Amino acid sequence: MDGLFESKRPATTRRFRIRPLGWTAPQAAEIAGIPVRTVQHWRTRRVLVSSFPLGADDGHKPGELYALGDVVALRFLRDLLGMGVHMALAARLATEAQVLCLGRERRFFAYRKIAGLDPPWWWFFPVVEELAHEELEGALVQIWDEAMLESRHLLNANRSATRPIPDGADPVAYWYPVSAVASEVVARADNWRRRHRISIRDWPPWM
Repeated sequence: MDGLFESKRPATTRRFRIRPLGWTAPQAAEIAGIPVRTVQHWRTRRVLVSSFPLGADDGHKPGELYALGDVVALRFLRDLLGMGVHMALAARLATEAQVLCLGRERRFFAYRKIAGLDPPWWWFFPVVEELAHEELEGALVQIWDEAMLESRHLLNANRSATRPIPDGADPVAYWYPVSAVASEVVARADNWRRRHRISIRDWPPWM
C-alpha cells in the first residue's frame, strides 16, 4: 500500500512540465534523434553521462537531466560512431563537447550562440587512438571557423550542411560542422518547447 502514497517523480509534476529544469533521457533522445534505449545504455555504461549539475534539490538523481550541451554531445557521439570512431575515443570526444572546461566550474557551451555564428564554427579532431593519446585531456577538439576551411577549398556546395569532412582519402582526423549541427538541435529543442506550451520566460538558458 505504501506505493500508493509515494510522491510523483519530479519530471511528471505540473511544476516541472510548466517550468522544466532540464530534459529527461527520453526527451533528450527525441531532440538528439537517438533511440531512448541507446541514451539510457550510454548512461548506464558511463559512455556519456549528463554533465548537468542541477536537480538534486528537486528530487532528481545526478546525471538524470540533460542540458542543451548534453543533447549536442549525444548527437555528436551518434555521428562519431557512424563515422567508425572507436567507442572509447568517441566517448572522450563527446565528453569534451558537453562543457567549456572540465574543471570546477563546468561551464556550459553557449550552443545557441554557436548555432548563429558567422562564419560558422567547425571542430577538428583526431579519429585514431594513436593521435588522440598525444593530446591532453580536454584538448582533443580544436575550433576552426568556416573561413579557414574555405581557404583550404574543403567546402563543397553539394554536401549536406551537417556532414563531417574527412582530412584526406584515408582520414585520421575530421572537421565537424558544429554550428550547423547545433542549429539543427536548437530548432528541435525550440519545437519541443512550443509543442509542450512552455513560455519563453520559463525556459532556462541552458536548454
